[in-house]
Amino acid sequence: MPNWCNNSIRVKGHADKIDALKKAAIDHKMLDHMMPMPKELKDSDKYPADGSDRPDLVAKHGASSWYDWAVNNWMTKWDTGVEDASYIQEEDLGDGMKQISFHFDSAWSPPTGAYEHYLAHNNDIDIYATYYEPGCDFAGIFENNYDDCYELSNITDAQLRGDLSELDDHYGILESREEWRVDTLTRDDRDVNDESDVKEYLKSQAELNEQEMEDYITEVRKEYA
Repeated sequence: MPNWCNNSIRVKGHADKIDALKKAAIDHKMLDHMMPMPKELKDSDKYPADGSDRPDLVAKHGASSWYDWAVNNWMTKWDTGVEDASYIQEEDLGDGMKQISFHFDSAWSPPTGAYEHYLAHNNDIDIYATYYEPGCDFAGIFENNYDDCYELSNITDAQLRGDLSELDDHYGILESREEWRVDTLTRDDRDVNDESDVKEYLKSQAELNEQEMEDYITEVRKEYA
């Protein structure tokens, strides 16, 4: 099973294109809509992701299976979309323009390759997307082909309250950090290494000095005793 990458996306453009993309997202065919997979590679029974050598397919499509093609082009192995149409927020911008926004999950990484292809073939479209994958320690913001990817452990709490606040708004990163700190400091099976781990993150992420860290740890243990 993959790690799941959490994503949010906002797409603006002409209403007919936005309506088509919305339908594709509801049908869980969003990435194939943005960047169509070659039809012959869609036959997963005929071309399984088993690493077989198929030079004719590699010559035609740069990949010998649906899996390799998806990972190399979409940057994630499965197509994706929303579980229900009600999860999509839609706004009429006037003059034949619309905007939709929604959240979805993708396997391992965000589908930035599909975004880039879609933008390259639709110069009247704007895409603003964010992503968050705590298991692999990264998060980022994609805006019209500019992809700013960050190592989560190097993002400070202050950044998440400031320039990167949208990441926290979408994914509750600050709350998750605090839950981890409290749980690590108060669980029954904790040891001295756990406190050291928390101090390391309090220093690098919360930017506390030694006294502030000791005060924080004391307060947490007092509150949750």
